[in-house]
Amino acid sequence: MNIRIVLGLTLLAVSAALPAADKPSANSKGASVAPVLTGPEASIPFANQGGIYDFHVEDELGLWVQARSGQWYYGKFLTPCLGIQFAITLGFVPGGGIGTFDRWSSVVSHQAGKCTLTSLRAAEPPPGAKPKKAPSP
Repeated sequence: MNIRIVLGLTLLAVSAALPAADKPSANSKGASVAPVLTGPEASIPFANQGGIYDFHVEDELGLWVQARSGQWYYGKFLTPCLGIQFAITLGFVPGGGIGTFDRWSSVVSHQAGKCTLTSLRAAEPPPGAKPKKAPSP
């Protein structure tokens, strides 16, 4: 077989497989739901002491996390976290052992097991997210 054909088929196969990780997720109506990232790598302090207020999972590629301050973040998983979109409760395991939820942290659920993050960045709220209520005095 000609080396050009083999090389061309190899490049075609690789280019078809690579964009799959960066494709936006789709909600139940089939509409594209891609996170709108608004900043560099971030962290949520005191995650082990109530620093995380809410979360939203759209698919197995990542999740939105809301800090107590009201700021939303999008965390991208290292590998697809199969079954996490069916989780009702999640455990947030801080990375580094200092209580901060960041790109080295993990999420745990009964349905999906342990899912490790590779990125945590400030983001626009997920679709349909309700604004955080101000704390009562």
